[in-house]
Amino acid sequence: MKPNIALTILTLGLVQIGISQKVVTLISGGNHAFYKGSNPYQSAYNDAVDGDTIILPGGTFNAFSIDKGITILGDGYRPDSTTANDRTTVNGAFTIYENADNVHFEGIYFNNNITVQNNHKADSITLKRCEIDGSITFTGTRSTSCHSPKIIESIIRGSINLSNTYNALVSNCIIEVSVLHAYDAAIRNNIFLGSGGYLGYPYYDNAAIYYGETSLVANNIFYADAGVGIMDNTSYYLIQNNVFVITLGTYTNNTVTSNYQGQTQSGLFVNNVSGATYDYSSDFNLQLPGVYLGDDGTQCGIYGGLHPFKEGGLPFHPHYIEQTIDGFTDPSGMINVDIKVSAQDQ
Repeated sequence: MKPNIALTILTLGLVQIGISQKVVTLISGGNHAFYKGSNPYQSAYNDAVDGDTIILPGGTFNAFSIDKGITILGDGYRPDSTTANDRTTVNGAFTIYENADNVHFEGIYFNNNITVQNNHKADSITLKRCEIDGSITFTGTRSTSCHSPKIIESIIRGSINLSNTYNALVSNCIIEVSVLHAYDAAIRNNIFLGSGGYLGYPYYDNAAIYYGETSLVANNIFYADAGVGIMDNTSYYLIQNNVFVITLGTYTNNTVTSNYQGQTQSGLFVNNVSGATYDYSSDFNLQLPGVYLGDDGTQCGIYGGLHPFKEGGLPFHPHYIEQTIDGFTDPSGMINVDIKVSAQDQ
């Protein structure tokens, strides 16, 4: 599919330049369709069926709901990595419904919350290389749990509430606040910056890890410098090979092993510009990657594990790095356009 997507992206860029409008691409059964107008995404979505791919260009799209198992690819969430084309922004609160099994989002900036509708069962939801300027909430009572959601290589400026999930994976993310209500989940190789709360008793609902059962917390970095660690409101957690600035307390009903405790904030990252909030100019590479090793032998934090954080956060399809457009036509009515596209290896 990659050659088709590359062709689609190039064609999309040329169409955009020619008509100065957002053009959305739908890939369905190997065929490509292009949509423009006042709401091109909605037109593409209406025609899409499970398994299709929608490609959104840079620019802002009003929030929409998802009730299909489709892939939605943006042009990236970081403004400093999308200079040839704006980042793809979804404006407003966003809702996922029960027919959205296998829905996949990548390369999108969401400027509000993402919610899975209350007690709706949508399995295998993936958010990858996205930024959520809010929280992600799987609402419900676990009577119809969403199985195996994945949130990977993303920036979460709020919390992740997994209350209606089972077997979730939260991996290689930068999280400003917390992960809540994890059941049989794996929380691996993340950075918890700690804004809005500290790490445990007596702060309760502001903890970085709050409530849940039988989950794995491994290879994460907890940057907060107050509190006493992961809360007692977790049961049967395995907490191992994490880096803590604080020193952990004693936890009953949990297994705590091989953690790096009492580390200094200044000795962790190459450069954390804004402390407890994420800043694009920060460098979260470890100063000592060979010292802080996870349970798999790779470094703790976002650059280790199964999903190493990709600099720039670009999605897997080819990406514009430069475009030059003449402001005039030649005698034949043609416009000179020079576009440089960078292929993505992952």
